[in-house]
Amino acid sequence: KPFSGAPARHSRSGQAKVRSYEIDLKLGGQTFQEIAKQRSMNGLLENGFETMTFELPHTQAVSFTVAKSGFANHHYVGTSTVRGSPTDAYFMVDEVTGHFAGSMSHEDGSIYSILTRPDGSTWVSFIPADERLEEEHMHMPDDVKDEYDDSRVRAERRPGDNPPVGESDYAPRDDPGVIDVMVVYTEEAMCEAAGVALSSCNQASHKSTIEGQINLAVANNNVGLANSNTGTSLNLVHQDMVDYTESGDLSTDLDRFRTDGDGHMDTVHTHRDTHKADIVALITANGSGIGYVGASKANMFSITNWGYIPGHTFAHELGHNWGCYHNRANSNTQVNYAHGYQSPDETFRTILAYNCANSYCPRVNWYSSSDTSITYQNKAIGDNVNDCARKIRERRQTVTDFYEGGNSAPAPVVPGTPAPVPAPGTCTDIA
Repeated sequence: KPFSGAPARHSRSGQAKVRSYEIDLKLGGQTFQEIAKQRSMNGLLENGFETMTFELPHTQAVSFTVAKSGFANHHYVGTSTVRGSPTDAYFMVDEVTGHFAGSMSHEDGSIYSILTRPDGSTWVSFIPADERLEEEHMHMPDDVKDEYDDSRVRAERRPGDNPPVGESDYAPRDDPGVIDVMVVYTEEAMCEAAGVALSSCNQASHKSTIEGQINLAVANNNVGLANSNTGTSLNLVHQDMVDYTESGDLSTDLDRFRTDGDGHMDTVHTHRDTHKADIVALITANGSGIGYVGASKANMFSITNWGYIPGHTFAHELGHNWGCYHNRANSNTQVNYAHGYQSPDETFRTILAYNCANSYCPRVNWYSSSDTSITYQNKAIGDNVNDCARKIRERRQTVTDFYEGGNSAPAPVVPGTPAPVPAPGTCTDIA
């Protein structure tokens, strides 16, 4: 029983040029909200939720098929394959409200969010490939630049390892398998995602759409962390709107976000301490993404435009926080191994990599790794000099120990990324 829909109203807003189309997303003539009132989302597969088909702007109808699914924390979550596509789609359905949050990317680089607005309507928001911005280069404050030297950062110790000099008395405090993250969002991002003008928007009525996208971003990042065998996952401990008007410049916003006591977003630091959040992220309506590099408590801050969540920008910026850099060709800083990776044949790139030089290569939900047992389409996703997964493994104990006593239940985890489905000879479906 496929879902179907077609473009209706069209809108455009923000410098990121997010565009939105309303679609008719139903199962057997019922909306997700109606289904949620009658039965658990956990039974969707048994009740016909197998294939979703709808029209997307500037292309033909797209269909993707549920490949893996699960149920956790009142969310039905899943990973889907798109026939003929090198990338995947992800979705999440709230069991209580029936609100839908999905993300997918076109093989040409366009990115799509599928979301339920507060009024119950379902929309596809997208950024065309030729208008998509690359993430900005990460920033490293001058007072912490020396901290990145690998020889001076405590790595995760394994049985038989000697402790680093000066740390013989160090005892891990929290489980390195769970990292607590807090995500806040601006009013502009909340209202744009909800499709409501700022003058008519309020958090009580319009937060559900942006918070659904945040839940999906965290779940998707957990897929990438698992795909790359990092040994850790994210736990969303808190999300809320922050009282801040975006400046229009991500570097300015990031500096204000990180700095306590400057009169901008100072409550973020209070809430971070309250919820013991190791990592803090801000969702905006402008730019693409930016983050500090290096896993120090003072610099685990990043920004992601809500419209860029389907392009793994949230995971990209948190990758900088972990200490990873862009692929070597696009990185002003060269380090021993913590770089993103582009496949030599330019068929894909990992989370921290920029687009390939000669042709568009889709970003896949893997951090680069030298582990030869981890592949994408039977191809290596890194090597000894391009291994972000190693950096994350080394930093995970350091990061989880920023606060003692956190580590509650992880956020809903989208099941692992499936292998792409081969395309028929005439297939033009997208991802």
